[in-house]
Amino acid sequence: MPRPQLRIAAPLLAAALGLIPLAGCGADDDAPAPPQTVTPATCPPLPELAPNTFALVESEQLPALRTLVAERITDAQLSALLDGVITLIGGLSLDELDALAALVQSDAVADLAPLLLDLVRWLAGDPDDPTSFRADLVGDLRRIVGTCDTPSLLGVLETAATAPELPRLLAGLGDVLALDVVQQLLSAGDALDRAGFTVLVCNILASLVRPGFSVAGDIIQPLSGVDLLPLDEPPIAPFLADLDAVLDPEGPILPVLADLVCCDVYGVRHCAALTAQSEPLPRDPTFTWAMHGLFTGGIIDIEAALAAAGGLVGDPDVKATLRPLKVLLDRIIADPQLQGVLDSLLVTLLDPNTARPLLLELLTLIDAGAVDELFAVLEAVVDGCSPDDLAP
Repeated sequence: MPRPQLRIAAPLLAAALGLIPLAGCGADDDAPAPPQTVTPATCPPLPELAPNTFALVESEQLPALRTLVAERITDAQLSALLDGVITLIGGLSLDELDALAALVQSDAVADLAPLLLDLVRWLAGDPDDPTSFRADLVGDLRRIVGTCDTPSLLGVLETAATAPELPRLLAGLGDVLALDVVQQLLSAGDALDRAGFTVLVCNILASLVRPGFSVAGDIIQPLSGVDLLPLDEPPIAPFLADLDAVLDPEGPILPVLADLVCCDVYGVRHCAALTAQSEPLPRDPTFTWAMHGLFTGGIIDIEAALAAAGGLVGDPDVKATLRPLKVLLDRIIADPQLQGVLDSLLVTLLDPNTARPLLLELLTLIDAGAVDELFAVLEAVVDGCSPDDLAP
């Protein structure tokens, strides 16, 4: 017997709260839990907080989400996920929530959001053409989530987000890609067309996971053999200098990035497991091909996206909002049970047969204003309402 529609809509919204802490809100480990400022009697029901989302559910316009919650995710998984989310946001203050809401409404996010939506639309493909769905990329993401060490995956996010060179690196890459000579070299039949770019990236990745990696020896030296590339001039020279700082062998990013590459390329959880006989997995370099497509402007306006991303992470107000990200990621890394729940859920979501309709319905939800409604639900939880209090 099918579960009632509201039984499905409520956990959908509650589970979606998990996206907020992963986007970068939270509190210090020692921060007290927010005070109970409301009573259950004053907690508005979810249909009032999220009318558009509930309208879509009630009108059966989200069949993939409904099937996911009703059939694909077990009650035990959903309960563990909600418990984890409540634990993670337990220290969220009203000031931090206000700052996060202001971030979502900022000009920097407004500039970046349409480009990210274009990227999601590209990944989902044409709704009328199932063959346009990027099942190769989704399948590889699913493989990584199911194989790689979760702390390594989260460690890349944590260390990259706190790198002081990140804003300049993003903006600098956009400036480099905007050069006519670079676009010429990336075009078909030239030195860095898809085939040449793939060889370059594969060689860099092979060096990155071995002792002795350096930007000078493993990136700049191979690029020096490419005619017409002005490596000693702006914007390429300062970009390479920032890249050298970010990938400093003594810094925090290179080790966690190397473990992620070892997992993706060789199928081992940590580079320490590599041997002299280790061979790359027999698979297509789908991420490298997608990167080449991004860099040549065939997917989104990559220069505008990088400029917007650089401006976003370089904004002092944004940095203040994202400061609790490290605390939240550390909590997940320290909780194997929550890691297991997240991994299991992501493996389910990234099943190609599940992911495509979910991506299309995600776009429908965003167009309907579900993001603002999600913040309304989150604010009610921070005010002291529990999911049970919000139930219709």
